[in-house]
Amino acid sequence: MASRAPSVPFRLVHVLVAFLVLVGACALVASSAEAATKKTTTTKKKAKKKTTSVFPTVTKVTPARARVGETLTIRGKNFLVGKNKTTVVFRRDGKKAIFVKASISTKTMLKVAVPATLETQLATKDGYPLFTKFRLRIGAKRFGKKYIANMLSVGPVAQPGVDVDQCARVRTGGDPNGDLDADFLTNSEELRLVNPLNPCAADTDGDGLGDGWEFFSAQDLNQRALPYPGKRPWPNPLDPDSLSDYDGDGLTATQEFKLWNSFGRPYQTMENRDQLLYSDGTQASSGPGPDQRADLATLQANAGACAVTVVPPNLGYLGNGYVDATVPVEDDEKDADHDGLSNWAEFNGYLTQKWWKDVYATEVEYTLRKFADLDPVDNDGDGDGCLDGLDDQDADDWPNWTEHGDHYGTWRDASTQWGGFTHAGLGDWNGWADAGNSGVPPYAVNPFNPCLPEATSRTCSKYRPAKDKWPPFSDPYEIEGCTISIPYLGRATTVWVWDRAEKLPWPKASCPP
Repeated sequence: MASRAPSVPFRLVHVLVAFLVLVGACALVASSAEAATKKTTTTKKKAKKKTTSVFPTVTKVTPARARVGETLTIRGKNFLVGKNKTTVVFRRDGKKAIFVKASISTKTMLKVAVPATLETQLATKDGYPLFTKFRLRIGAKRFGKKYIANMLSVGPVAQPGVDVDQCARVRTGGDPNGDLDADFLTNSEELRLVNPLNPCAADTDGDGLGDGWEFFSAQDLNQRALPYPGKRPWPNPLDPDSLSDYDGDGLTATQEFKLWNSFGRPYQTMENRDQLLYSDGTQASSGPGPDQRADLATLQANAGACAVTVVPPNLGYLGNGYVDATVPVEDDEKDADHDGLSNWAEFNGYLTQKWWKDVYATEVEYTLRKFADLDPVDNDGDGDGCLDGLDDQDADDWPNWTEHGDHYGTWRDASTQWGGFTHAGLGDWNGWADAGNSGVPPYAVNPFNPCLPEATSRTCSKYRPAKDKWPPFSDPYEIEGCTISIPYLGRATTVWVWDRAEKLPWPKASCPP
């Protein structure tokens, strides 16, 4: 039986069903798209809100007017918690930004020191730095959106005793007769020099020497009747020259300024400012101040505390045998701290390790302990109550003053009389004589070797190095050295005698009887 085609109503049903399926699918797709769009929009809003919240902001800075080195307190929000976590950026318009880590940081507060590098960016007037506006920006998880202005003004680091605002006034001519930096030059004198100085800084060139002290030292060197030599090479407040020795007295400018600053400045006034107790323009300075010779009576009274039985009459003056108070005393020969030793001996001479190494360069240094040099502005370097001249640097029971000399010391004879040795001639050993002319030669000394002059002293090492032996257990002592017996501190002792410069004044094969 032949098949028949579907009826028209049945076909319409199929078409209707297909249409409804298509409409449902389209609706489902549209619904999904709408949902996806809503989700994306919500996510973007949240992300935008989250991103906006992490920018750090600043609401207040204190102090608003700060000097280099001062600590700022910055308040705001969205800072990172912890030391060195948050960055503060300082920027002057037209200059390079400077980044600094905050030493203290909470979510809402920072503490940071104004960096010294800002001083190089300060505005200036007549060469002097002024308070200058800086913009700020904070870096946490992200940097702030922009620099914030009008919250901070930075000025130069304050000099002790100098007010920055007052200094700006002085530099423009205010208070011409004053002396703001206390360097013994008036404000107007410093400004009207051919090469002006800074009236707000006592040391314009930063060499450690006061402007006024250098100025008047230069006048001394120029014999005062002549104008101040404001150019090089003179003691010059605009020329770092602290290691110079303009007057040739064996003391550098730094050393003489140290002596003046310790013992002369308290006696200096504007009226006598050109009379320096220590000047690098003259060897025999004579400004106001105490007598620069130690008091012999004070030294003698201190001797008991130092286990010294006798103080020589020449100790406490110049160290050169002069006892006449009318004799002019040169700066190097003075005894600023009144310890019985000259300024030169303590700064550059016999009581410094460098002197011994330089003069006796081939001698081996005693290496079993460290020694300290003396200080001419401190009369008790180790703080034991014993004045340095009577003290004992190498603890060998030979006081410093007995080892104070060019490898030869003085000695004490049986009558407890002390004196310096004189070299009468090189004919035989009798050419060497003590003050009593007893014919006993001087002995070899070194204040930084406990084995000289006495190899059996209580601190001379019992164990000697196999190589590089120190005196007297090395040449030329073993070859040319001699020993003599002398009374010392109530005992008979044997000391070594030798002079590297002149050798022995007696035949090489013999020693004094």
